[in-house]
Amino acid sequence: MNSPQLRLSNSMISVLQRNGITTPTPIQEEIIPAILDGQDVLAQSETGSGKTLSFAIPIIEQTHRTSGLRALVICPTRELAVQIAGEFTKFAEGKALGIAAIYGGTSIPQQAKRLARANIIVGTPGRLIDLLERGMLHLGTVDTVVLDEADRMLDMGFIKDIEAIIRRVPKERKMLMFSATLANDIEALSRKYLRHPKHVRMAASVKPEFLRQTYFQTTTDQKIHLLVHLLKAERDLALVFCNRKHVTSRIAQQLVRSGVQARCLNGNMNQKQRER
Repeated sequence: MNSPQLRLSNSMISVLQRNGITTPTPIQEEIIPAILDGQDVLAQSETGSGKTLSFAIPIIEQTHRTSGLRALVICPTRELAVQIAGEFTKFAEGKALGIAAIYGGTSIPQQAKRLARANIIVGTPGRLIDLLERGMLHLGTVDTVVLDEADRMLDMGFIKDIEAIIRRVPKERKMLMFSATLANDIEALSRKYLRHPKHVRMAASVKPEFLRQTYFQTTTDQKIHLLVHLLKAERDLALVFCNRKHVTSRIAQQLVRSGVQARCLNGNMNQKQRER
């Protein structure tokens, strides 16, 4: 990452090297210089492309502990908020920045304490709106707003919340929008809030010809036995999707009884259970 084009500080280069990152991904080569130059960004990019570091690195570089709240990252889910905040914490090593993950299902007073010393907030729309309406969150010093997985947030019906949050941010700010697709609603949102953005479209990292899909026709009685066989014979790590929340628990228990290490995750679990 020690490239003149990226213009990274020696301390950031050292942190990246300690974490095994020596070469930027294509999206990082495109986006990091643009953000450092103060440009808005509209990027079509998949998970796994290095997009989180493409905005986290320049935000960290341009933020100081005494700057107050400078950056707001809005994302669709609690788990993603925790993951992104963890990346900021990892790569802000030595800068003592205040980084707060803000999402529902956790104590509002505890989150309010973290907000008081936050330089960077990573949050979900619903909890951010809640804190704004309670007067516990003020965005008047924010100079960078990131909309991560913007298409998912629009699909989940967060557009009104997102726009209400953006209205609380100063008009003179950078806007960075990341989306797996650039559908019409994403293009419309970008035209409304982004100013002469740098457009970045990255090719799919997984080509369709590298994917293998398989369909098994079976019976209800035989399905769990087939699943156990496939997991033991073909997979080290797998995700099993179910069509009901209660089914996730039952299937996980059946897999454990069959010698497969399994855990369930569903929307009925509280935040501590989900994180564990």
